[in-house]
Parts: sequence; C-alpha cells; structure tokens
Amino acid sequence: MLEATAHFNRQEVDAGYRFSRQHGFDEDQVKRFALMAGDHDPTQQDLPHDLLHASGAYITALLMGLASSQLAQEGRVQGMNYSMDMLRPVFATEKVTLEWVVSSRTRHLEGGWILELEGNAHGPDQLPRVLAIGRVLFTPWSVDSRRDLSDIDVANLDADSP
Repeated sequence: MLEATAHFNRQEVDAGYRFSRQHGFDEDQVKRFALMAGDHDPTQQDLPHDLLHASGAYITALLMGLASSQLAQEGRVQGMNYSMDMLRPVFATEKVTLEWVVSSRTRHLEGGWILELEGNAHGPDQLPRVLAIGRVLFTPWSVDSRRDLSDIDVANLDADSP
C-alpha cells in the first residue's frame, strides 16, 4: 500500500523561516547549461575557465529550485512571481551559497498563504552575486492531509489522473 503522510514536527513556515544550500560550479556544467538555455554569450562559452561566468538563467533556476524543493517538504507550493537582480558575475569555478528567508505571510482568499521571499546567492567573500525576491502560494501539510493512495494504479498513471 502506498501512503502519503503529513509531515509532523516541522517548523512552521512564517516570517523569519530561512533555508539555504551551497552549489559548486564547474566549467562543463556552466557551458552545458548555457547551451541548453540558448545563451550564446561568450562569457559562458569562450573565456578561460577562471573567467568563465555562470549564466543568470542558471543562478535563477538554482534559486527557484531551492525555494520549491524546500517549501514542498512543508506543504504544497506554487511559484507565483520571482525577480532577480544580477549584481556580480558568478564564476564557473566558484561555490555559492543560495538562501531564502520568508519576509511575510498573508492569508490567501482561497486557502493557504502567500509567502513573500527574499533571497540571494553569495560567494565565499559574502558579497551578493544575485539578489532575489519571490512570491509563492503555500498550503502547509496538516494532519488531515494524509491520503491513502492504495486505490491508485501507479503503473498506469497519466497526466489526467487525480
């Protein structure tokens, strides 16, 4: 039997809730991501490895992915809006810390919360490379969110399944 269970003993997601992770880049990653994203800027392809930059799209994807992944552990999350300010280059050989803090939480009319997020990516020198703001719709898991999934035929799921 498959069963999705509520998350107990979790920290309440409210103003002040913070989370972060580190990401180390390498030259191959930076070049591959730029190509996949259609970014042909020579700073992501043709410079010596110590001058090669990670694209802004790459940093943005990492920040948005962190917000989604972390908040999904605490409830249902849907990104509504993100904005990024690229302040300094992130070099392909650099390790950055990606972090978010919930700056406010307001009740959504249809249930859940609107979370306002403030984030950044900074290097080992603590200087911000990217500043970010985000807004997500968040509905925390609750004890009654437990759902018995034993009646679902997992092998035959499709996009229209409940």
